Amino acid sequence: MLDESASVARLAGSAAKIILEGSERANPTAKFDRRAPDSRGNVQHGETPPPDLKAVLAKISEHIGGRKERLQWIKATIGQNLRLIPVAEVLFFQSDEKYTRVVLADGEALIKTPIRELIDGLDPEVFWQIHRSTLVNVSAIAAVTRDFRGQAHVKIKGKDESLIVSRIYSHLFKQM
Repeated sequence: MLDESASVARLAGSAAKIILEGSERANPTAKFDRRAPDSRGNVQHGETPPPDLKAVLAKISEHIGGRKERLQWIKATIGQNLRLIPVAEVLFFQSDEKYTRVVLADGEALIKTPIRELIDGLDPEVFWQIHRSTLVNVSAIAAVTRDFRGQAHVKIKGKDESLIVSRIYSHLFKQM
């Protein structure tokens, strides 16, 4: 049975191979030794050791996923006017049938973008999904309370509205 360090060494070797094969396609004259480490993680026959595992994993994630662009502005209709709202000003998004409410400190707007698309475009460190129909700006949370059934409710700064936290998202508030 292989120990953990041998598994890590094989993973690093495989990751390095993937990266190097990609660079070989870009530069076909580049050559390298394709032999893998043995069961103890030792590199054989003068083969160079794999690079630092963190650097390899960072390179792989950059290559595969890249850096995802986050939404900076929300285009919203307020009456007959189109307004560009900075995402930082949004307190929460709440899906309401056909439209999504964008709630700000000084009012509300409607957008046609569904919550699912907003989740993909917003920073998950800034906006938490607390219900299948609600995304809340973490910095806009004034308090979290629980009712007699144990269901969490989020109170938003500057608003009288209380948002229900679904049970599947209640783990976000366990420490509070």
